[in-house]
Amino acid sequence: MRFGSVRPPVQVGHPRPKVRFAQFPLWIFILIAVTFASLIFLSPHDTKTIPVQVGSEVFTAWKADTDSLRMKGLSGKTSMPSNFGMLFLFPEANYHTFWMKDMKFPLDFIWIRNHIIVDLTQEVPPPVDKLETSLPTYSPREVVNAVLEVNAGFVGQHGIRIGDAVNY
Repeated sequence: MRFGSVRPPVQVGHPRPKVRFAQFPLWIFILIAVTFASLIFLSPHDTKTIPVQVGSEVFTAWKADTDSLRMKGLSGKTSMPSNFGMLFLFPEANYHTFWMKDMKFPLDFIWIRNHIIVDLTQEVPPPVDKLETSLPTYSPREVVNAVLEVNAGFVGQHGIRIGDAVNY
């Protein structure tokens, strides 16, 4: 040891815990909270909306054009405004099958191929039995590349028919 040099202090007891490990549970909690909040608050109501015209009726529809939006659909919602619908857009035409999992209100399905209505399913009730294995499924009679869900009774009230044009 040289004269005038200072020795580093000797640590006594346990070393101080590293801050990043002490904050790890906090970061996990924040991540879980943000994920949970996004599942609750992000809904079809937060997706893109587009104007839709069916016959002479013009209204707004939430656009479901990704797998995750199509899978969620309107499930869990308690109602839908009368001037709204949800438009499911598919990359290819097929016999796309729907069910009413976690639905709380009845719907009409408007089955569309290339902007023309090819089938209608009216007054589809929400499920009574919540078991997924017992839920009925709904499919069009022809292949479709879009499906418009509207409140039950919309089709009848507005005289919507097979062969009508749908613009979106």
